[in-house]
Amino acid sequence: MLDFLPTGTKSFDYFPNLSVFPDFLTLEKQVNEFWKKLEVPKKYLNKSSTKKRFSFFDGPITANNPMGVHHAWGRTLKDVYLRYNNSLGKKIRYQNGFDCQGLWVEVEVEKQLKLNSKREIFDFGLDRFTNACRARVEKFGDVITEQSQQLGQWMDWDNSYWTHTDTNIEYIWYFLKICNENGWLYKGNRVMPWCPRCGTSLSQHEQMDSYKDITHPSVFVQFAHKHYTGHFTEFEAFLLQKFPQKMPDVALLVWTTTPWTLPANVAVAVHPELDYILVKPQKKKLKNSMWLVLGKNAFEGLSWLQETYVEVFTFKGDLLVGIDLEGPCQSFVPEQNNVDVTVVSWDEVSETDGTGLVHVAPGCGAEDNELGKKLGLPVLAPLTENGHYLPKFGFDGKFFSDVSESVTEKLQFLGKLQYETTLVHRYPSCWRCNEELVYRLVDEWFLSSKEIRPLLLIAIEEVTWDPPSLKARMKDWLNNMADWCISRKRFWGLPLPFYECSDCGELQVMGRVDELWRAAGMKSKYEFDKLVPDLHRPHVDKVMVKCTKCGHSVPRVTEVGDCWLDAGIVPFSTLEFLDDNSSDSYWAKWFPADLVLEMHEQIRLWFYSMLFMSVTLVGKPPYKHVVAYEKVLDAKGEAMHRSKGNALWFYEAADELGADPNRWFYAGWDISKPLLYGFENVKNSTKPLLTLWSCARFLQQNLLLTPSVWPKLNSGLPKVMNLTDVWLVNELKSLEKEVTNLYKSYKLSKLLQTLSRFWDKLSTFWLRNNRQRFWVAEESEKNVLSADVQLAYQLLWKAVYLSVKLFAPVVPHLAEYFYQVLIKPASSTLPESIHLLTKKAEILPNLTKKQRETLEVSELVWDLLETGRKLRQDNRIKNRYRLPELYLTKLDNHDELNLVKSWKNVFEIELNFQNVYFQRPKNDSGFNTNTTQDWTLYLDPKVPEEWKIEWKRSDILRTIQFLRKKASLPLTQKSLVGFRTSNKKELEKLLSKEFKEKLVSDAFVEVVPDAPTSWIRKKVKGLELEVLLKN
Repeated sequence: MLDFLPTGTKSFDYFPNLSVFPDFLTLEKQVNEFWKKLEVPKKYLNKSSTKKRFSFFDGPITANNPMGVHHAWGRTLKDVYLRYNNSLGKKIRYQNGFDCQGLWVEVEVEKQLKLNSKREIFDFGLDRFTNACRARVEKFGDVITEQSQQLGQWMDWDNSYWTHTDTNIEYIWYFLKICNENGWLYKGNRVMPWCPRCGTSLSQHEQMDSYKDITHPSVFVQFAHKHYTGHFTEFEAFLLQKFPQKMPDVALLVWTTTPWTLPANVAVAVHPELDYILVKPQKKKLKNSMWLVLGKNAFEGLSWLQETYVEVFTFKGDLLVGIDLEGPCQSFVPEQNNVDVTVVSWDEVSETDGTGLVHVAPGCGAEDNELGKKLGLPVLAPLTENGHYLPKFGFDGKFFSDVSESVTEKLQFLGKLQYETTLVHRYPSCWRCNEELVYRLVDEWFLSSKEIRPLLLIAIEEVTWDPPSLKARMKDWLNNMADWCISRKRFWGLPLPFYECSDCGELQVMGRVDELWRAAGMKSKYEFDKLVPDLHRPHVDKVMVKCTKCGHSVPRVTEVGDCWLDAGIVPFSTLEFLDDNSSDSYWAKWFPADLVLEMHEQIRLWFYSMLFMSVTLVGKPPYKHVVAYEKVLDAKGEAMHRSKGNALWFYEAADELGADPNRWFYAGWDISKPLLYGFENVKNSTKPLLTLWSCARFLQQNLLLTPSVWPKLNSGLPKVMNLTDVWLVNELKSLEKEVTNLYKSYKLSKLLQTLSRFWDKLSTFWLRNNRQRFWVAEESEKNVLSADVQLAYQLLWKAVYLSVKLFAPVVPHLAEYFYQVLIKPASSTLPESIHLLTKKAEILPNLTKKQRETLEVSELVWDLLETGRKLRQDNRIKNRYRLPELYLTKLDNHDELNLVKSWKNVFEIELNFQNVYFQRPKNDSGFNTNTTQDWTLYLDPKVPEEWKIEWKRSDILRTIQFLRKKASLPLTQKSLVGFRTSNKKELEKLLSKEFKEKLVSDAFVEVVPDAPTSWIRKKVKGLELEVLLKN
């Protein structure tokens, strides 16, 4: 611990000196202990120094399992932006959210309790089941909180919102009542995507990413044309004209991948304007077979049919409309006995899919159902809620997928199956349990989107979308969204506050709890609370209300609500909207949010539900800026699934690599592209951090040699500086401005690229050009340091300090470590943690006009330096080998030449020449050249022998430095070095007195004649020489 540190400063008690490479796991453990002891997170949450606010709504994470690496991306980004705004001193609500209800939770609890159906849940006990659901979300809420803290996310964890609370439920009731008053709420009898395992429907927004490859039967079935029954249709008249002696037996060829729906068939649809053909069997190959009707384009694509059938003639589809058909299943499905199967016209029929003839089952398909309503077709609904067949459909009690196989066998036996194969195609599955969906006719509750759609489209124009393509996604979703199906036939969820009288049909919607207990005839809330300890099933189901129209007792509908209602109400339920929503209320101070941030799929989920509910309640969007990131895939670009074995829980990643490397990786990824997560990808991303670490370690090791400079590090800079110092000051000014703008515009990946570029220049340019200034300091540690040496320390310290302030929101542990080891010891006025610092612009000197003019050619200088490196490369001379001289010339523009000349010292150090001349060589014969922007560089490839000897010495020195680093020797710790070689004469020549002295001064090693083989060793590349270092 340094003597000058103020009393009570314990930084060095917690944090050791910087090692050669960072050990993130150990470092984070030390930092977390430091934070805990000083209660830094608590102080951070209570820190605000301005009246400005930054409002943020947290999209609730499902409290159902531990956090995965895919969750950590979003939580990192959220924490980064909150930390940045905290550093500005803004007031912030650090409220985390937990999503607690819905089938995600129910499915996991069913597995836990070994329950396999809704019936078994009822047998187990609905109250016990919902209690188990509540216990699960509370358990994993705690787990996720602990994992988020391990990630370095600082939130007001004790004030997290939970979507299963009575408060959240009551706010949704209020919203639903408003929707009912607007005339948007209705109960519809529709065919819905249905999960037979879960026993509930899915809404449109739940299906978008639920498709997977499924193998289905692909069957071509005959619908036989019924012969003349008293009147001729146009098609029959057409056939009679073509075949006056005897009309052929004709069947329509229909294709389907869901044979289980054929027992529910009531019609076949054709496109009235498409071309259809009649084909007949080739006599030699088929005898007594039906003639077939199908689309002309379809026939051309069915090679198996062309082998046995030939075209007879072509006609338009409208000719088929109205003909009577014999359903292929009518002979063995009693429910179809009274159905007259006919051909109907439908413009949606495609000529490229199937046969151009569509089997219509209004009880088994959403589009079929809409067509059936339009045409007045009968509806046959064969499925129970668990996917089994009802009586009178011929397959009583069979599961739908088994019915497909049975139907196919029956049709084969009856001669109505023309062709059978299989098809692998994209088909919807349940996003909760992964089971294949069916389409089932069911009564559900809906919110109409007709009136609110244009209002939503107007509202999104007020929002900034990032990436900008999000806006188009949202607009497309709003333009095409169906009515919102808000009901689910399940248990652990929002109890819909709908009381529908079975006698008179009157519907009452309760908007508040007090409305409910009064409608139930109770005398007080206390009486209600005794009966209903919380607003979940089965407790709330006990409450009956009196019908306001006929006076009968009415129970609550049994359905629960879509879980996206739970999350969508957050901008109101967490801000006391119903208590006070005036212009100066708590709600008004924090609404709308300055930022919401989630995965892009939330366009149709949370972003949409919040938008719908907010526009409904207050007529404006709930957020100002939306940021969304893409999916997380594995390192190979494949989706992560536990079943595939490539999914990772976050604790696995954090325990392996640490939180900060993961945070840096997440923050640096372009949010518009899927993130490819893998340990090696994370490690590779941290290379820029290692560059900064190296610079900081260099600074610290030199500061340990010169403690007198510590108190001067945070003082002002002089106006007189060398050119590289001027460059660094200008870079620091630009860096702070650019990074600040990138934070404000939520461009985090570009921000990290900017920091990385700066650190690379700091290390490979400024530090390389100024390293010798620190060597002087080491030699003069007991003497008064020159102003120039102090300036070098100050500049490197300020570069590290600014970097720490700018990247502290991204890698909070590493930033704290640097702050405690390098920054805080230089000033007793700084706060005890980097995260308690209120960010202010760095005070750096203004540049003079001449300095600014010199910097104007900096880009040209970088170009000339790169050209010089290319010239060395073309001559196969490595940059680390010093050369005698380089010449540069410029055509015209003497002003530019003079400005570039001021960079002479930079050219000599960067390109490693003893002298650089800004003129043409007197005799350029034999010189090699390279040109750029009217500049020519000259290099003499003929190298004197004495220079090559120096090259070999530089390789020896380089090898020694490598071994020192490998042995983790402190900067100035002395050691011993020895050499082994078969060429003793060359070694004697290399180890001159001057070179041995250089090894002592520059590498802190003393040469010994005989080094033991137990020392660490390494061969010098290109030499028959091995270096041995005592470690």
